[in-house]
Amino acid sequence: MSFFFGNEAAEYSSEEHQPETTQVKMGLQKMIKLKYLEKGTDIPAIQETKIAPTKPKIKKENPDVIKLRRERNKHAAMKCRKRKRERIEKLEKKTNKLEEIRRKKQQEKAKLKEELRNLTSSLRNHCCKLNSKSTTAAADTWTIGLQGLPQWGPLKTIPNFIGT
Repeated sequence: MSFFFGNEAAEYSSEEHQPETTQVKMGLQKMIKLKYLEKGTDIPAIQETKIAPTKPKIKKENPDVIKLRRERNKHAAMKCRKRKRERIEKLEKKTNKLEEIRRKKQQEKAKLKEELRNLTSSLRNHCCKLNSKSTTAAADTWTIGLQGLPQWGPLKTIPNFIGT
């Protein structure tokens, strides 16, 4: 239940449907009226001045000048689109080239890994009559490192591949 005096009821109901800035203005006006009433002075008339927005002035130009400007703009836009297409084509060619290099490097990597497996296997299966003990130890210490590179593990004896 709410109580309103005079036309405040009409103002209150219309406030709900107005923009926020208008509501703020109306709230400030009410506060000013209350201050004047508390002091016991006459309430001055508050008039709101509305400034109508000015429309931008459109210059009347010569149709030939407008046509020339549009023609230049059209030419510049076509040139810009052409440069964009060329840049995209250049980047696509570069991407294709890099993908081809990557593919070849991966093939080479796979080939080298296979060769490493074959050599490691042949080294393990190798029987040397000269010093079979040292070659077996060398084959057992051959490992693949963390980065995929072959590394020799710790050797207790140095393998003797050349007979002395």
